[in-house]
Amino acid sequence: MAQGIGVRYSEQGVRLLSVVRSDKSLKITGLAVGPPEETLDSFMNSDIVASGNVSVTIGLAPGNFVSSSMMKEEGMTSQDMKKHLKWEIEKKILSGLSDYILDYFITDGIGCVFAGRRELIEKEKSLFSGVRPSIANIYTDVETVALYNGSEGAGEVGNDTMMVVSVEAEGISSLVIDRGALVGMDSFPVQEQELAKILPCLDSGGMNAMTQTVAIRLSGYIEQSLQRLTSYGDFKDKPTLNQLVLSGGGAYCGNLAGVISQKTGIPVTVSNPLKERLTEVPESQEELVQMSAAFTSCYGLALRALED
Repeated sequence: MAQGIGVRYSEQGVRLLSVVRSDKSLKITGLAVGPPEETLDSFMNSDIVASGNVSVTIGLAPGNFVSSSMMKEEGMTSQDMKKHLKWEIEKKILSGLSDYILDYFITDGIGCVFAGRRELIEKEKSLFSGVRPSIANIYTDVETVALYNGSEGAGEVGNDTMMVVSVEAEGISSLVIDRGALVGMDSFPVQEQELAKILPCLDSGGMNAMTQTVAIRLSGYIEQSLQRLTSYGDFKDKPTLNQLVLSGGGAYCGNLAGVISQKTGIPVTVSNPLKERLTEVPESQEELVQMSAAFTSCYGLALRALED
């Protein structure tokens, strides 16, 4: 039995999702959310955590990494893409590559490079090894890739041209999937002080109190990403969306899905990685299950932990 734990960490709050793999089956076995110090200790040392091979992947939120991407040109190898992407990312990093850890994400159609701050990554890894030294492996991943893995793992990636968007207090992460192939990524920080107090720990009372004005502001950020990545607006040479899937804690701020659909004319659904067939969590976590879209990235992070 192997277990992967996906962690969305910030100083304001932490979310965790546990996935256990036995033979060829996957089961989501636990969720947790709350202040980092309290939640990490109770979750990592509770009976939710399996006694077998446990690996953890920590997600880097918008603002904690720099990225660059390119479409794959004819005849270009993966190694060629890495060299070009490294050259691109070096232009964005003023302090030098030694302060960052690079990771690449390359498919048949697109290549991306992500640079996370070394100091931050090492600090977050030390938190988990300190709580539970017996963890087999600790990885890091960026929210855009985790979002892709989580959406695909939840069966939300189909043959349509779709955009998956994560809305969080730290920022917006988006990806465009064209008939199953990843063709675009976008991630940027936002300044929403109201959200910073309620989203990381999924304060349901605070989210229910959010005004429609907040939902309209958030929809504006999403529309910016939509314009950059798709044919929406003046970019007629880019993919035309059939569907938008909304995820992240911000999915529950007001009628955000309805506002986006009304503004863009694109059908909007809310992500649900906690499918009944995949989920075996205690009844005490039912309130968190009702906010399943907030765990899509965590699910992708947990799957990364299992794969590596």
